[in-house]
Amino acid sequence: MQDTVVTIETGLGCNNRCAHCPQPAIRAAGPVTQPSFQEIRQKIDTARAQGFTQISFSGGEPTIRRDIAELVNYARTTGFQKVSITTNGRMFSYPKFADLMLKAGLTGVSVSLHGPTAEIHESLTMVPGSFEQALAGIRYLKERTSATGAEFDITTITVLVPGNIDLLRETLLLAQEHGATVHIVQPFILSKENLARGARFLLGIDRIVAGIRTALEGGLPNGRVKPYNIPPCLLSDIGPEIEVQSYHLRTVREFDPVDGTSAVGTVAGQFFRYSQCSQCDAICPGLRIEHVSQTAMVKMILADIMSSRPFVLPKSSSLSSTDLLEAPALDRLLGELARAGATSPVLFWGGIGLCPQEDFMEVCRRRNVSQVILVARPPQLRPPDARVSIPGNIAEIRELLKRFRTGQVPVPALFIVINSVYSEQCDFNRKELLDLVDALVEAGGRRLLLSAPEGMDPLLPAHTDELKDRVIADLPALLAELAERGIEPCLSRTVGVDLDGHDNLLEARVAEFIRPVNLNDDFLHHRFAAPENGWIMWSYPIWIHRSVRDVPVVDADLGV
Repeated sequence: MQDTVVTIETGLGCNNRCAHCPQPAIRAAGPVTQPSFQEIRQKIDTARAQGFTQISFSGGEPTIRRDIAELVNYARTTGFQKVSITTNGRMFSYPKFADLMLKAGLTGVSVSLHGPTAEIHESLTMVPGSFEQALAGIRYLKERTSATGAEFDITTITVLVPGNIDLLRETLLLAQEHGATVHIVQPFILSKENLARGARFLLGIDRIVAGIRTALEGGLPNGRVKPYNIPPCLLSDIGPEIEVQSYHLRTVREFDPVDGTSAVGTVAGQFFRYSQCSQCDAICPGLRIEHVSQTAMVKMILADIMSSRPFVLPKSSSLSSTDLLEAPALDRLLGELARAGATSPVLFWGGIGLCPQEDFMEVCRRRNVSQVILVARPPQLRPPDARVSIPGNIAEIRELLKRFRTGQVPVPALFIVINSVYSEQCDFNRKELLDLVDALVEAGGRRLLLSAPEGMDPLLPAHTDELKDRVIADLPALLAELAERGIEPCLSRTVGVDLDGHDNLLEARVAEFIRPVNLNDDFLHHRFAAPENGWIMWSYPIWIHRSVRDVPVVDADLGV
Protein backbone atom coordinates (compact mmCIF):
# COMPACT_ATOMS: atom_id res chain seq x y z
CA MET A 1 0.00 0.00 0.00
CA GLN A 2 2.17 2.83 -1.34
CA ASP A 3 2.20 6.26 0.30
CA THR A 4 -0.05 5.12 3.13
CA VAL A 5 0.75 5.52 6.81
CA VAL A 6 -0.87 3.82 9.77
CA THR A 7 -0.94 5.55 13.15
CA ILE A 8 -1.41 3.37 16.21
CA GLU A 9 -2.49 4.96 19.48
CA THR A 10 -0.55 3.50 22.39
CA GLY A 11 -2.79 4.93 25.12
CA LEU A 12 -4.01 8.38 26.05
CA GLY A 13 -2.01 8.89 29.24
CA CYS A 14 0.31 11.91 29.14
CA ASN A 15 2.99 13.63 31.23
CA ASN A 16 1.84 17.10 30.14
CA ARG A 17 -1.36 18.71 31.38
CA CYS A 18 -2.21 20.80 28.34
CA ALA A 19 -4.77 23.53 28.93
CA HIS A 20 -6.23 22.95 25.47
CA CYS A 21 -6.42 19.14 25.74
CA PRO A 22 -9.70 17.70 24.40
CA GLN A 23 -9.55 14.69 26.75
CA PRO A 24 -8.06 15.88 30.07
CA ALA A 25 -9.72 13.24 32.27
CA ILE A 26 -8.52 10.40 30.05
CA ARG A 27 -4.99 11.78 29.75
CA ALA A 28 -4.75 12.14 33.52
CA ALA A 29 -5.85 8.51 33.99
CA GLY A 30 -2.47 7.35 32.68
CA PRO A 31 -1.85 3.60 32.33
CA VAL A 32 -5.53 2.80 32.90
CA THR A 33 -6.18 3.76 29.28
CA GLN A 34 -3.23 1.88 27.80
CA PRO A 35 -3.70 -1.17 25.59
CA SER A 36 -1.32 -4.00 26.41
CA PHE A 37 1.94 -4.71 24.61
CA GLN A 38 0.37 -7.81 23.06
CA GLU A 39 -2.63 -5.83 21.77
CA ILE A 40 -0.37 -3.30 20.07
CA ARG A 41 1.81 -6.08 18.63
CA GLN A 42 -1.27 -7.63 17.05
CA LYS A 43 -2.26 -4.24 15.59
CA ILE A 44 1.24 -3.88 14.14
CA ASP A 45 0.95 -7.35 12.59
CA THR A 46 -2.47 -6.52 11.12
CA ALA A 47 -1.23 -3.25 9.61
CA ARG A 48 1.79 -4.96 8.08
CA ALA A 49 -0.37 -7.74 6.63
CA GLN A 50 -2.60 -5.08 5.08
CA GLY A 51 0.38 -3.64 3.20
CA PHE A 52 1.32 -0.56 5.22
CA THR A 53 5.02 0.33 5.02
CA GLN A 54 5.16 3.27 7.43
CA ILE A 55 3.94 3.38 11.01
CA SER A 56 3.64 6.10 13.62
CA PHE A 57 2.96 5.66 17.32
CA SER A 58 0.85 8.33 18.97
CA GLY A 59 -0.96 8.89 22.25
CA GLY A 60 -1.42 10.64 24.64
CA GLU A 61 2.31 10.49 25.05
CA PRO A 62 3.86 7.24 23.73
CA THR A 63 7.21 7.78 25.44
CA ILE A 64 5.76 7.28 28.92
CA ARG A 65 5.23 3.60 28.08
CA ARG A 66 8.02 1.44 29.51
CA ASP A 67 7.84 -0.82 26.46
CA ILE A 68 7.88 1.85 23.75
CA ALA A 69 11.40 0.91 22.54
CA GLU A 70 10.30 -2.73 22.25
CA LEU A 71 7.29 -1.67 20.18
CA VAL A 72 9.50 0.38 17.85
CA ASN A 73 11.91 -2.50 17.47
CA TYR A 74 9.10 -4.97 16.81
CA ALA A 75 7.65 -2.71 14.11
CA ARG A 76 11.05 -2.50 12.38
CA THR A 77 11.68 -6.25 12.54
CA THR A 78 8.18 -6.84 11.18
CA GLY A 79 9.16 -4.95 8.04
CA PHE A 80 8.11 -1.33 8.48
CA GLN A 81 10.59 0.89 6.66
CA LYS A 82 9.80 3.98 8.70
CA VAL A 83 8.76 4.07 12.35
CA SER A 84 8.09 7.42 13.98
CA ILE A 85 6.59 8.79 17.18
CA THR A 86 4.31 11.77 17.81
CA THR A 87 5.55 13.18 21.10
CA ASN A 88 5.91 16.21 23.33
CA GLY A 89 9.65 15.54 23.09
CA ARG A 90 10.42 15.72 26.79
CA MET A 91 11.76 12.19 27.21
CA PHE A 92 14.16 12.68 24.29
CA SER A 93 16.00 15.30 26.34
CA TYR A 94 17.42 12.34 28.28
CA PRO A 95 20.32 11.00 26.15
CA LYS A 96 20.00 7.45 27.50
CA PHE A 97 16.35 7.27 26.41
CA ALA A 98 17.01 8.88 23.04
CA ASP A 99 19.88 6.48 22.32
CA LEU A 100 17.68 3.52 23.29
CA MET A 101 14.98 4.65 20.84
CA LEU A 102 17.48 5.18 18.01
CA LYS A 103 19.00 1.77 18.63
CA ALA A 104 15.50 0.25 18.51
CA GLY A 105 15.11 1.59 14.97
CA LEU A 106 13.22 4.86 15.32
CA THR A 107 13.38 6.85 12.08
CA GLY A 108 11.51 10.03 12.95
CA VAL A 109 9.69 12.17 15.50
CA SER A 110 6.94 14.77 15.43
CA VAL A 111 7.49 17.05 18.43
CA SER A 112 4.96 19.52 19.83
CA LEU A 113 6.28 23.09 19.79
CA HIS A 114 3.56 25.60 20.59
CA GLY A 115 5.52 28.83 20.60
CA PRO A 116 8.95 30.44 20.32
CA THR A 117 9.32 31.02 24.06
CA ALA A 118 8.91 29.01 27.24
CA GLU A 119 6.17 31.36 28.41
CA ILE A 120 3.97 30.74 25.38
CA HIS A 121 4.69 27.01 24.99
CA GLU A 122 4.17 26.28 28.68
CA SER A 123 0.99 28.35 28.88
CA LEU A 124 -0.44 25.43 26.89
CA THR A 125 1.50 22.43 28.24
CA MET A 126 1.15 23.63 31.85
CA VAL A 127 4.47 21.98 32.78
CA PRO A 128 7.44 24.21 33.73
CA GLY A 129 10.56 23.21 31.84
CA SER A 130 8.68 21.38 29.07
CA PHE A 131 9.76 23.95 26.46
CA GLU A 132 13.46 23.51 27.06
CA GLN A 133 13.04 19.73 27.28
CA ALA A 134 11.32 19.64 23.88
CA LEU A 135 14.07 21.72 22.26
CA ALA A 136 16.80 19.71 23.97
CA GLY A 137 15.25 16.50 22.69
CA ILE A 138 15.12 17.79 19.11
CA ARG A 139 18.72 19.03 19.32
CA TYR A 140 20.03 15.75 20.67
CA LEU A 141 18.27 13.64 18.05
CA LYS A 142 19.58 15.90 15.29
CA GLU A 143 23.15 15.80 16.61
CA ARG A 144 23.20 12.01 17.10
CA THR A 145 21.69 11.12 13.71
CA SER A 146 23.82 13.69 11.86
CA ALA A 147 26.95 12.25 13.49
CA THR A 148 26.11 8.72 12.33
CA GLY A 149 24.74 9.74 8.94
CA ALA A 150 21.42 8.07 9.69
CA GLU A 151 18.34 9.29 7.85
CA PHE A 152 16.01 10.77 10.47
CA ASP A 153 12.91 12.92 10.03
CA ILE A 154 12.20 15.72 12.50
CA THR A 155 8.82 17.41 12.37
CA THR A 156 7.26 19.89 14.76
CA ILE A 157 3.57 20.28 15.56
CA THR A 158 2.05 23.62 16.57
CA VAL A 159 -1.54 23.91 17.81
CA LEU A 160 -2.77 27.31 16.65
CA VAL A 161 -4.46 29.42 19.34
CA PRO A 162 -4.93 33.17 19.88
CA GLY A 163 -1.82 33.29 22.09
CA ASN A 164 0.61 32.01 19.45
CA ILE A 165 -0.89 32.69 16.01
CA ASP A 166 0.89 36.05 15.67
CA LEU A 167 4.23 34.44 16.57
CA LEU A 168 3.94 31.49 14.22
CA ARG A 169 6.83 32.61 12.02
CA GLU A 170 9.15 32.85 15.04
CA THR A 171 8.04 29.37 16.10
CA LEU A 172 8.73 27.94 12.65
CA LEU A 173 12.18 29.54 12.46
CA LEU A 174 13.07 28.23 15.93
CA ALA A 175 12.02 24.71 14.94
CA GLN A 176 14.04 24.95 11.75
CA GLU A 177 17.06 26.18 13.66
CA HIS A 178 16.94 23.03 15.77
CA GLY A 179 16.74 20.68 12.80
CA ALA A 180 13.06 20.35 11.90
CA THR A 181 12.24 20.52 8.19
CA VAL A 182 8.48 19.93 8.24
CA HIS A 183 6.14 21.89 10.50
CA ILE A 184 2.59 20.65 11.07
CA VAL A 185 0.19 23.43 12.02
CA GLN A 186 -3.26 22.54 13.24
CA PRO A 187 -6.10 24.45 14.90
CA PHE A 188 -7.24 23.84 18.45
CA ILE A 189 -10.10 21.35 18.47
CA LEU A 190 -13.10 21.25 20.76
CA SER A 191 -14.70 18.46 22.75
CA LYS A 192 -17.37 18.37 25.43
CA GLU A 193 -14.61 18.28 28.03
CA ASN A 194 -12.85 21.48 26.96
CA LEU A 195 -15.89 23.36 25.61
CA ALA A 196 -16.16 25.53 28.73
CA ARG A 197 -12.73 27.05 28.11
CA GLY A 198 -12.89 26.78 24.33
CA ALA A 199 -13.32 30.51 23.73
CA ARG A 200 -9.78 31.03 25.10
CA PHE A 201 -8.24 28.89 22.38
CA LEU A 202 -10.63 28.89 19.44
CA LEU A 203 -9.79 30.66 16.18
CA GLY A 204 -12.04 31.06 13.16
CA ILE A 205 -10.80 29.69 9.86
CA ASP A 206 -10.23 33.20 8.50
CA ARG A 207 -7.87 34.02 11.38
CA ILE A 208 -6.07 30.69 11.01
CA VAL A 209 -5.44 31.16 7.29
CA ALA A 210 -4.37 34.78 7.76
CA GLY A 211 -1.91 33.74 10.47
CA ILE A 212 -0.29 31.08 8.29
CA ARG A 213 -0.04 33.49 5.35
CA THR A 214 1.64 36.12 7.53
CA ALA A 215 4.07 33.55 8.93
CA LEU A 216 5.17 32.55 5.43
CA GLU A 217 5.68 36.04 4.04
CA GLY A 218 9.20 36.12 2.67
CA GLY A 219 9.33 32.34 2.41
CA LEU A 220 10.64 29.72 4.81
CA PRO A 221 14.24 28.67 4.11
CA ASN A 222 14.78 24.91 4.18
CA GLY A 223 11.36 24.09 5.56
CA ARG A 224 7.73 23.40 4.69
CA VAL A 225 4.45 23.91 6.52
CA LYS A 226 1.97 21.05 6.52
CA PRO A 227 -1.60 22.14 7.42
CA TYR A 228 -3.70 19.60 9.33
CA ASN A 229 -7.48 19.93 9.75
CA ILE A 230 -7.26 22.94 7.45
CA PRO A 231 -8.66 22.65 3.90
CA PRO A 232 -5.55 22.87 1.66
CA CYS A 233 -7.44 24.81 -1.01
CA LEU A 234 -7.40 27.83 1.30
CA LEU A 235 -3.59 27.91 1.14
CA SER A 236 -2.87 26.44 -2.31
CA ASP A 237 -1.68 29.74 -3.79
CA ILE A 238 1.11 30.28 -1.27
CA GLY A 239 3.68 28.13 -3.03
CA PRO A 240 6.19 25.37 -2.24
CA GLU A 241 6.33 26.27 1.45
CA ILE A 242 2.96 24.51 1.87
CA GLU A 243 3.07 20.71 1.85
CA VAL A 244 -0.32 19.23 1.02
CA GLN A 245 -0.94 15.76 2.40
CA SER A 246 -0.44 13.30 -0.44
CA TYR A 247 -1.06 10.02 1.35
CA HIS A 248 -3.93 8.38 3.14
CA LEU A 249 -3.54 8.23 6.90
CA ARG A 250 -5.29 5.57 8.91
CA THR A 251 -5.53 5.84 12.70
CA VAL A 252 -5.97 2.75 14.87
CA ARG A 253 -7.29 4.06 18.15
CA GLU A 254 -6.26 2.68 21.51
CA PHE A 255 -9.63 0.97 21.97
CA ASP A 256 -9.98 -0.41 18.42
CA PRO A 257 -9.98 -4.21 18.05
CA VAL A 258 -6.68 -5.83 17.10
CA ASP A 259 -8.12 -7.17 13.82
CA GLY A 260 -7.95 -3.74 12.21
CA THR A 261 -11.66 -2.94 12.39
CA SER A 262 -12.95 0.24 14.01
CA ALA A 263 -14.95 0.21 17.23
CA VAL A 264 -16.75 3.45 16.40
CA GLY A 265 -18.22 5.11 13.36
CA THR A 266 -16.70 7.75 11.11
CA VAL A 267 -15.72 11.19 12.38
CA ALA A 268 -17.22 12.78 9.27
CA GLY A 269 -19.87 14.40 11.44
CA GLN A 270 -17.17 16.60 12.95
CA PHE A 271 -16.59 18.34 9.60
CA PHE A 272 -18.42 20.53 7.12
CA ARG A 273 -17.59 20.66 3.45
CA TYR A 274 -17.84 23.57 1.05
CA SER A 275 -20.18 23.04 -1.89
CA GLN A 276 -17.19 22.92 -4.25
CA CYS A 277 -15.57 20.10 -2.25
CA SER A 278 -17.41 17.48 -4.29
CA GLN A 279 -15.24 18.46 -7.28
CA CYS A 280 -11.95 18.19 -5.36
CA ASP A 281 -9.63 15.17 -5.20
CA ALA A 282 -7.58 16.41 -2.26
CA ILE A 283 -7.17 14.20 0.81
CA CYS A 284 -9.20 16.47 3.05
CA PRO A 285 -12.19 15.82 5.33
CA GLY A 286 -13.36 19.43 5.15
CA LEU A 287 -13.59 22.14 7.77
CA ARG A 288 -14.10 21.22 11.42
CA ILE A 289 -17.43 22.56 12.60
CA GLU A 290 -15.95 24.60 15.46
CA HIS A 291 -13.98 26.65 12.93
CA VAL A 292 -17.07 27.65 10.96
CA SER A 293 -17.69 31.36 11.46
CA GLN A 294 -20.38 32.43 13.92
CA THR A 295 -22.24 34.24 11.15
CA ALA A 296 -22.26 31.14 8.93
CA MET A 297 -23.40 28.96 11.81
CA VAL A 298 -26.41 31.19 12.48
CA LYS A 299 -27.25 31.26 8.77
CA MET A 300 -27.14 27.47 8.52
CA ILE A 301 -29.33 26.95 11.59
CA LEU A 302 -31.92 29.43 10.28
CA ALA A 303 -31.86 27.93 6.78
CA ASP A 304 -32.40 24.42 8.14
CA ILE A 305 -35.26 25.51 10.40
CA MET A 306 -37.04 27.54 7.73
CA SER A 307 -36.73 24.78 5.13
CA SER A 308 -38.34 22.20 7.41
CA ARG A 309 -41.05 24.33 9.07
CA PRO A 310 -43.96 26.56 8.02
CA PHE A 311 -42.97 30.18 7.65
CA VAL A 312 -44.65 31.06 10.97
CA LEU A 313 -42.99 29.15 13.81
CA PRO A 314 -44.79 28.00 16.97
CA LYS A 315 -44.59 30.64 19.67
CA SER A 316 -42.91 28.25 22.13
CA SER A 317 -40.62 26.51 19.63
CA SER A 318 -37.87 24.49 21.31
CA LEU A 319 -34.23 24.67 20.26
CA SER A 320 -31.15 22.69 21.24
CA SER A 321 -27.50 22.34 20.21
CA THR A 322 -26.51 26.00 20.24
CA ASP A 323 -23.45 25.17 22.36
CA LEU A 324 -21.03 26.55 19.74
CA LEU A 325 -22.67 29.98 19.56
CA GLU A 326 -21.14 32.87 21.45
CA ALA A 327 -23.48 35.42 23.05
CA PRO A 328 -23.83 37.82 20.05
CA ALA A 329 -24.58 34.95 17.66
CA LEU A 330 -27.10 33.36 20.04
CA ASP A 331 -28.80 36.72 20.49
CA ARG A 332 -28.96 37.21 16.72
CA LEU A 333 -30.39 33.71 16.19
CA LEU A 334 -33.12 34.17 18.80
CA GLY A 335 -33.97 37.56 17.34
CA GLU A 336 -34.50 36.05 13.87
CA LEU A 337 -36.59 33.20 15.30
CA ALA A 338 -38.77 35.73 17.16
CA ARG A 339 -39.42 37.56 13.88
CA ALA A 340 -40.52 34.22 12.42
CA GLY A 341 -43.01 33.66 15.25
CA ALA A 342 -41.00 31.97 18.04
CA THR A 343 -41.50 34.85 20.47
CA SER A 344 -41.15 32.83 23.71
CA PRO A 345 -38.90 29.90 22.79
CA VAL A 346 -37.73 27.01 24.93
CA LEU A 347 -33.98 26.33 24.97
CA PHE A 348 -32.29 23.04 25.78
CA TRP A 349 -28.85 23.70 27.23
CA GLY A 350 -26.16 21.73 29.05
CA GLY A 351 -24.79 24.55 31.18
CA ILE A 352 -21.53 24.52 29.18
CA GLY A 353 -20.88 26.31 25.91
CA LEU A 354 -18.87 29.00 24.16
CA CYS A 355 -21.36 31.44 25.67
CA PRO A 356 -20.54 31.88 29.39
CA GLN A 357 -23.40 31.19 31.82
CA GLU A 358 -23.86 34.84 32.80
CA ASP A 359 -24.06 35.95 29.16
CA PHE A 360 -26.36 33.04 28.31
CA MET A 361 -28.86 34.08 30.98
CA GLU A 362 -28.71 37.71 29.87
CA VAL A 363 -29.50 36.73 26.27
CA CYS A 364 -32.36 34.48 27.43
CA ARG A 365 -33.96 37.30 29.41
CA ARG A 366 -33.53 39.83 26.63
CA ARG A 367 -35.06 37.46 24.07
CA ASN A 368 -37.95 36.37 26.32
CA VAL A 369 -36.94 32.70 26.47
CA SER A 370 -39.77 31.11 28.41
CA GLN A 371 -37.98 28.01 29.65
CA VAL A 372 -34.45 26.62 29.77
CA ILE A 373 -34.37 22.83 29.95
CA LEU A 374 -31.03 21.82 31.41
CA VAL A 375 -29.77 18.55 29.95
CA ALA A 376 -27.95 16.81 32.81
CA ARG A 377 -25.19 14.32 31.95
CA PRO A 378 -23.62 12.61 34.99
CA PRO A 379 -20.04 11.28 34.88
CA GLN A 380 -20.01 8.20 32.66
CA LEU A 381 -17.62 5.53 31.45
CA ARG A 382 -16.15 6.55 28.14
CA PRO A 383 -17.55 4.66 25.19
CA PRO A 384 -16.58 2.37 23.69
CA ASP A 385 -13.73 1.05 25.84
CA ALA A 386 -15.29 1.84 29.27
CA ARG A 387 -11.83 2.02 30.87
CA VAL A 388 -12.13 5.44 32.43
CA SER A 389 -14.93 7.78 33.51
CA ILE A 390 -15.34 11.13 31.77
CA PRO A 391 -16.73 14.11 33.70
CA GLY A 392 -20.33 15.16 33.36
CA ASN A 393 -21.95 18.59 33.69
CA ILE A 394 -23.81 18.23 37.00
CA ALA A 395 -21.68 20.81 38.81
CA GLU A 396 -22.17 23.35 36.00
CA ILE A 397 -25.94 22.83 36.01
CA ARG A 398 -26.11 23.32 39.77
CA GLU A 399 -24.17 26.56 39.33
CA LEU A 400 -26.46 27.74 36.53
CA LEU A 401 -29.60 27.06 38.58
CA LYS A 402 -28.39 29.72 41.02
CA ARG A 403 -28.72 32.31 38.24
CA PHE A 404 -32.48 31.89 37.74
CA ARG A 405 -34.90 34.30 39.41
CA THR A 406 -38.01 32.77 40.93
CA GLY A 407 -41.18 34.08 39.29
CA GLN A 408 -39.35 35.44 36.25
CA VAL A 409 -38.57 34.03 32.84
CA PRO A 410 -36.80 31.97 31.86
CA VAL A 411 -38.04 29.18 34.13
CA PRO A 412 -35.63 26.26 34.63
CA ALA A 413 -36.42 22.59 33.97
CA LEU A 414 -34.31 19.42 34.01
CA PHE A 415 -33.79 16.65 31.48
CA ILE A 416 -31.96 13.50 32.56
CA VAL A 417 -31.65 9.87 31.49
CA ILE A 418 -33.23 7.89 34.36
CA ASN A 419 -30.89 4.99 33.63
CA SER A 420 -27.96 7.02 34.94
CA VAL A 421 -29.30 6.71 38.49
CA TYR A 422 -29.02 2.92 38.38
CA SER A 423 -26.34 2.02 35.85
CA GLU A 424 -22.82 1.15 36.95
CA GLN A 425 -21.67 2.93 33.81
CA CYS A 426 -22.47 6.25 35.55
CA ASP A 427 -21.20 7.81 38.73
CA PHE A 428 -24.58 9.03 39.95
CA ASN A 429 -27.30 7.94 42.37
CA ARG A 430 -30.81 8.72 43.54
CA LYS A 431 -29.66 11.10 46.30
CA GLU A 432 -27.69 13.16 43.81
CA LEU A 433 -30.71 13.29 41.51
CA LEU A 434 -32.94 14.46 44.36
CA ASP A 435 -30.36 17.07 45.39
CA LEU A 436 -30.41 18.35 41.81
CA VAL A 437 -34.22 18.43 41.87
CA ASP A 438 -34.09 20.39 45.14
CA ALA A 439 -31.84 22.95 43.44
CA LEU A 440 -34.35 23.10 40.58
CA VAL A 441 -37.26 23.75 42.97
CA GLU A 442 -35.29 26.44 44.79
CA ALA A 443 -34.69 28.12 41.41
CA GLY A 444 -38.42 28.16 40.71
CA GLY A 445 -38.59 25.11 38.42
CA ARG A 446 -41.03 22.22 38.64
CA ARG A 447 -40.58 20.37 35.35
CA LEU A 448 -38.53 17.15 35.18
CA LEU A 449 -38.15 15.32 31.88
CA LEU A 450 -36.85 11.76 31.96
CA SER A 451 -35.56 9.54 29.19
CA ALA A 452 -35.31 5.73 29.37
CA PRO A 453 -33.29 4.32 26.44
CA GLU A 454 -32.03 0.75 26.23
CA GLY A 455 -28.51 1.80 27.16
CA MET A 456 -26.50 4.81 28.28
CA ASP A 457 -24.73 5.02 24.93
CA PRO A 458 -24.96 3.06 21.65
CA LEU A 459 -21.25 2.23 22.00
CA LEU A 460 -21.62 0.80 25.52
CA PRO A 461 -23.30 -2.53 26.32
CA ALA A 462 -27.10 -2.36 26.47
CA HIS A 463 -28.69 -2.71 29.88
CA THR A 464 -29.43 -6.15 31.20
CA ASP A 465 -32.92 -7.28 32.18
CA GLU A 466 -31.67 -7.27 35.77
CA LEU A 467 -30.89 -3.55 35.63
CA LYS A 468 -34.22 -2.79 33.97
CA ASP A 469 -35.99 -4.72 36.74
CA ARG A 470 -34.10 -2.68 39.33
CA VAL A 471 -35.21 0.58 37.71
CA ILE A 472 -38.85 -0.48 37.67
CA ALA A 473 -38.74 -1.83 41.23
CA ASP A 474 -37.37 1.46 42.58
CA LEU A 475 -39.45 3.78 40.42
CA PRO A 476 -42.52 4.02 42.74
CA ALA A 477 -40.35 5.10 45.67
CA LEU A 478 -38.52 7.66 43.51
CA LEU A 479 -41.80 9.06 42.20
CA ALA A 480 -43.09 9.40 45.74
CA GLU A 481 -40.05 11.45 46.74
CA LEU A 482 -40.45 13.62 43.67
CA ALA A 483 -44.15 14.16 44.49
CA GLU A 484 -43.16 15.39 47.96
CA ARG A 485 -41.18 18.11 46.21
CA GLY A 486 -44.07 19.07 43.95
CA ILE A 487 -42.55 17.36 40.91
CA GLU A 488 -44.56 15.25 38.48
CA PRO A 489 -42.05 13.99 35.88
CA CYS A 490 -42.76 13.34 32.22
CA LEU A 491 -41.18 10.63 30.05
CA SER A 492 -39.62 11.85 26.83
CA ARG A 493 -40.59 9.60 23.92
CA THR A 494 -37.68 8.53 21.72
CA VAL A 495 -38.22 9.44 18.09
CA GLY A 496 -38.70 6.41 15.86
CA VAL A 497 -39.07 3.86 18.69
CA ASP A 498 -42.35 1.91 18.56
CA LEU A 499 -43.43 0.82 22.04
CA ASP A 500 -46.37 -1.28 20.84
CA GLY A 501 -45.57 -4.95 21.13
CA HIS A 502 -42.19 -4.22 22.74
CA ASP A 503 -43.11 -4.55 26.38
CA ASN A 504 -39.58 -5.38 27.47
CA LEU A 505 -38.17 -2.04 26.31
CA LEU A 506 -37.25 0.03 29.35
CA GLU A 507 -39.05 3.02 27.88
CA ALA A 508 -42.26 0.98 27.53
CA ARG A 509 -42.04 -0.24 31.11
CA VAL A 510 -41.32 3.23 32.51
CA ALA A 511 -44.25 4.62 30.49
CA GLU A 512 -46.58 2.59 32.71
CA PHE A 513 -45.59 4.83 35.63
CA ILE A 514 -44.73 8.18 34.01
CA ARG A 515 -46.76 10.17 31.48
CA PRO A 516 -45.05 10.14 28.06
CA VAL A 517 -44.59 13.37 26.12
CA ASN A 518 -43.36 14.00 22.57
CA LEU A 519 -40.62 16.63 22.58
CA ASN A 520 -40.41 16.52 18.79
CA ASP A 521 -43.66 18.40 18.12
CA ASP A 522 -42.29 21.94 18.46
CA PHE A 523 -38.63 21.04 18.09
CA LEU A 524 -36.66 23.13 15.59
CA HIS A 525 -34.50 20.74 13.59
CA HIS A 526 -31.13 21.88 12.27
CA ARG A 527 -27.90 20.22 11.24
CA PHE A 528 -26.17 20.69 14.60
CA ALA A 529 -29.10 19.14 16.49
CA ALA A 530 -28.24 15.49 15.91
CA PRO A 531 -27.05 12.74 18.27
CA GLU A 532 -23.73 12.36 16.43
CA ASN A 533 -22.82 15.83 17.69
CA GLY A 534 -22.76 14.47 21.23
CA TRP A 535 -18.94 14.50 20.96
CA ILE A 536 -19.08 18.27 21.40
CA MET A 537 -22.64 19.27 22.40
CA TRP A 538 -23.92 18.93 25.96
CA SER A 539 -27.43 19.82 24.83
CA TYR A 540 -27.75 17.49 21.83
CA PRO A 541 -31.25 15.94 21.59
CA ILE A 542 -30.93 12.57 23.29
CA TRP A 543 -34.48 11.70 22.30
CA ILE A 544 -33.65 11.77 18.57
CA HIS A 545 -31.63 8.76 17.48
CA ARG A 546 -31.21 9.62 13.81
CA SER A 547 -29.44 12.45 12.03
CA VAL A 548 -31.62 15.31 10.82
CA ARG A 549 -29.30 16.05 7.90
CA ASP A 550 -27.24 13.18 6.59
CA VAL A 551 -25.23 15.23 4.08
CA PRO A 552 -24.11 18.51 5.66
CA VAL A 553 -22.89 20.17 2.45
CA VAL A 554 -23.52 23.89 2.71
CA ASP A 555 -23.35 26.98 0.54
CA ALA A 556 -23.06 29.40 3.45
CA ASP A 557 -19.82 31.36 3.80
CA LEU A 558 -17.92 29.15 6.27
CA GLY A 559 -14.93 31.43 6.26
CA VAL A 560 -12.00 32.26 3.98
